[in-house]
Amino acid sequence: MPNPVPPSPEPARASETPGPPDPAMEWALALRDGSTTPWRSWFAAGPSDTPAQHPTNHPTNHPANHPATSGTGRRLPFLPGAQQLELLRRLNLAAAGRPLPTGMADRVLRAGSTDRGRGDLPLVGIATDGFGPPPVDPATLPAEDLLKVAAGLLAEEVITRAAPREPHTPTARWRRAPRFVGDPWATEFAYHAPRWGRAARTGGRTYLLAGDLGTLAAHAWAARTVDGGGMDLGRWLRDRITADRLPPVLDVAAHARRVADRVGVPNTVVVLDPAQLPSGKRPPAPPAVSLDALELTRLVGRPLGLLTPAAERRRLLAHHLVPRLAAHPGGSAPALSVPDPWRSHLARHADHLVTHLRRAGYPLLGSHERLVPSGAPHRDLREPTPDAVLALALDLLLDPKEDPW
Repeated sequence: MPNPVPPSPEPARASETPGPPDPAMEWALALRDGSTTPWRSWFAAGPSDTPAQHPTNHPTNHPANHPATSGTGRRLPFLPGAQQLELLRRLNLAAAGRPLPTGMADRVLRAGSTDRGRGDLPLVGIATDGFGPPPVDPATLPAEDLLKVAAGLLAEEVITRAAPREPHTPTARWRRAPRFVGDPWATEFAYHAPRWGRAARTGGRTYLLAGDLGTLAAHAWAARTVDGGGMDLGRWLRDRITADRLPPVLDVAAHARRVADRVGVPNTVVVLDPAQLPSGKRPPAPPAVSLDALELTRLVGRPLGLLTPAAERRRLLAHHLVPRLAAHPGGSAPALSVPDPWRSHLARHADHLVTHLRRAGYPLLGSHERLVPSGAPHRDLREPTPDAVLALALDLLLDPKEDPW
């Protein structure tokens, strides 16, 4: 009889015979454990079987101290993109040795990008199939790319941590509430502002909230950020304001005429100094947030609009995220205004508005000159910058507080 064919040896399982070290996967796992080493430094140091070659900013971040990155075969389900990996590295840097909030590292690695035209980016130095976007060095990614990942994480955060909506029951006080129009940021936070028809039927006074045009312009943009606005501040100003035209939201004289057509000139009160309102009719002041905080709010509104209806998005942004930012040291500001040269440009429009309002004879609280932007800015005003907005987003993601927003 012929000798039987010996049985083939059973193939070894992948977990028992780990392949060669994967530097990209090892770097991702090290970042998950707190590493702050940039990708190029990690890749240049070679495999982790020579851990002394890996530079790091802190001994606990060294791959030698993380067995999961030392060729043991442990892997993530997939390799995240360069945006997610670099955002996690920046979070580790911002944490300055403190542990990230529970589960935050995994959330970052699993996060998607809100950029519809650009998917996850591969790492430079790693072989690709030649399709898709070219590989990048994560450390060179602009802050805008990282913000598109951070915005999605913050959208999830505000949904999870926002206090539930309280049921609203109309009361006698609500029915007698004064009518506030005008400044869209101030009226957003006014106490249950009634609608146009109610003011016209009751013949009550309507209060047109205004202020210097620099602040009013910033408030108009702020209201757009919580209402799904797609433009940053600079583009919004360039698109809306010209040498001979103001947008309707800033044309106080035209707004006053529309109100007077409904309730009459004597019942159209132009409010340029809210402190002169009786205490019972004074609307609450809106949160004092910075332009950087509002730009972050605008960016978070994009993914939030995919997760919630428009009305719920507005509520979450205006009444949960914005107050949270106002309470944060990096997101608060004493007053809002637009930077130069827009304030000086708006000053010329304000002179014409003052003339029209004086001729119309509306009741006035304050001085007409309050429409003119002050020559001295409230602070060193500038348009929001991606780096400053990213720093604020990192601080908010690292916030260890578990209380509702």
